[in-house]
Amino acid sequence: MNWQGNAFAFMALLALSFARPAMAHEPPTDGCGADPGKDARELAIMRAPAISTTAESNANGKLPSLVLNEHYAINLIAQERMRFTVRPGRGSRASSSRGGAFQFEVPVAGRYRVSITSRHWIDIVDGRNAVKSVDHHGPGCDVLHKIVEFDLPAGRPLTLQLSGQDDAIVGLAITASPPAPKEERS
Repeated sequence: MNWQGNAFAFMALLALSFARPAMAHEPPTDGCGADPGKDARELAIMRAPAISTTAESNANGKLPSLVLNEHYAINLIAQERMRFTVRPGRGSRASSSRGGAFQFEVPVAGRYRVSITSRHWIDIVDGRNAVKSVDHHGPGCDVLHKIVEFDLPAGRPLTLQLSGQDDAIVGLAITASPPAPKEERS
């Protein structure tokens, strides 16, 4: 092998040593049309390595816990095995839907975002009542398909329900919504 071949082999080996293996639950980070100002925090979290967790059926009343500002790779289960706290707000859009339920709390009452990599329907339940979403938008890319916002109470267990699609593994994060920009006065 000549010096050019050795140099190419060295560069290829060097590039491979810095590459990390792609995981099935880690979406590609290129080509996302999200607003980098409006969605910067969510994009950063969703591009970080994910914590793997598996949905439970809610049959025994104990749900896996999620915390704010973490990227989760959620393994969903067959939706027909789920016992949702409240009926999902939208019917299934797939023939073999998968779902899951999780518990979380927020430290301060306010607006929070649920970011997800799939088209799953997102419900948040406070006790036995569904919390209405107050806003949503969708960059529609692999790393961040949509963001749904909710006004949430502090200091009590909330349930996050996913339903209606067939993705087996989805990326998800819960974050505080950024404050609204202040209007300038002339």
